[in-house]
Amino acid sequence: VGGYTGMVALRDFIIVRYNSDGSLDTGFDTDGKVVTAVSGVDDYLEGLAIQSDGKIIAVGYSNNDIAVVRYNTDGSLDTGFGSNGIIIQSVNTGGDYAYNVAIQEDGKIVVAGTTDNGTNIDFVLLRLNNNGSLDTGFDTDGIVTSPISAADESGRALAIQSDGKIVIAGYVWTPTGKFMVLRYKTDGSIDAGFANNGKKVDYYGSYSNHAYAVALQSDGKIVVAGSINNGTDDDFGVARYTGATQLLPTATEQWTGGGAEANNGIPLNTYYHDNL
Repeated sequence: VGGYTGMVALRDFIIVRYNSDGSLDTGFDTDGKVVTAVSGVDDYLEGLAIQSDGKIIAVGYSNNDIAVVRYNTDGSLDTGFGSNGIIIQSVNTGGDYAYNVAIQEDGKIVVAGTTDNGTNIDFVLLRLNNNGSLDTGFDTDGIVTSPISAADESGRALAIQSDGKIVIAGYVWTPTGKFMVLRYKTDGSIDAGFANNGKKVDYYGSYSNHAYAVALQSDGKIVVAGSINNGTDDDFGVARYTGATQLLPTATEQWTGGGAEANNGIPLNTYYHDNL
């Protein structure tokens, strides 16, 4: 389990490992807990992934830059990765934030988040080689930014398909939040064969929607989860897309008022949701 710990003025990465019965694993560091001061300022851990060799990749941000840290299986920093186990990557001067990470079959590390270009916020993807260096075969420098619109966009989750294509989920403000899904080819270019030139934007009702998680089914369907505001408060929201990104119908609940962003005659406002 990963997150951050500390006082308001100074937070650090923290990872905790539990045994299968829920007790702390004392073989991880000495007490089951590892705290890492990535820099001398606030550090926020937002995503975790475990490599096939058991090493742990943690991503987040530090001093408004993307932070990537790799740990050995015993909780120590992997000094063969980046600079003593830590990478700090700046994309734009306005601020860069990583929220999720996934490992490709070949061991390369894909990091998703956002970057502030000084005017608005865009999706950003990084791909790292196993030693932490930027993969120049991804775009040309290992970094892909996607200025999809003039509005702010936030990439919050990613998943890698069996064919290596990368699916990113998050949201865009136009002017309220809407679910947004993008798919990239293995070289970092946007997959124009996916939805509307590589992107899918959906909103449900007239209020803000935010996607925070994505998962892939074995049949290739894409499941996106987050929050949907009903005008009073936020509910759980889950959307499932076919390979063509058409929203699947559900008997649970449907909005039938039509949507300003209907795509090829397909209403984009069918969704599952659960009031809490």
